[in-house]
Amino acid sequence: MELIIRRWLVLYTRSRFEKQVHQQLLNEHIESYLPSKTVVKKWSDRRKSVEEPLFPGYVFMHTTEKERLNALDTSGVVRCVMFNNKVAVVRDVEIENIKRLLGKGNIVEVHPSLVAGTRVRIVRGLFEGIEGVLADIRGKRKFAVTLEALGRSVLTEVPGGDVEEIVG
Repeated sequence: MELIIRRWLVLYTRSRFEKQVHQQLLNEHIESYLPSKTVVKKWSDRRKSVEEPLFPGYVFMHTTEKERLNALDTSGVVRCVMFNNKVAVVRDVEIENIKRLLGKGNIVEVHPSLVAGTRVRIVRGLFEGIEGVLADIRGKRKFAVTLEALGRSVLTEVPGGDVEEIVG
């Protein structure tokens, strides 16, 4: 009996094709995840709230190697994200952390991965147990959960007393 291994992988899409790729993968019964945020767009005559991808140009899929190869033929897919000439794998805990943060509507913004900073763990509150990097952005204390495979960090505000440094 063959062991089927599913991993979270990342597809790079054509510009503004994230929603179409996500839907096509779901139609093919491939578990797909497209984290999004609500943004208020302003025009000269009106304002409208729209959903935009949290990571423009990327769609996550929880898949087998065979499904990954089939997904590359999906309209709008450019390629699978690679790291050191290997398919980039996003850890399950990273996807779960993003889902937890988004589920509370607490996402502030996405930044390139933060190099400097202290590794911390949230010790109380809604996000207790999530680990990441504490950063000081524009004078506010922000907590960053980094998706290493994408080199991006999701930032949210966390009270300083709710985090502790991870030692070792």
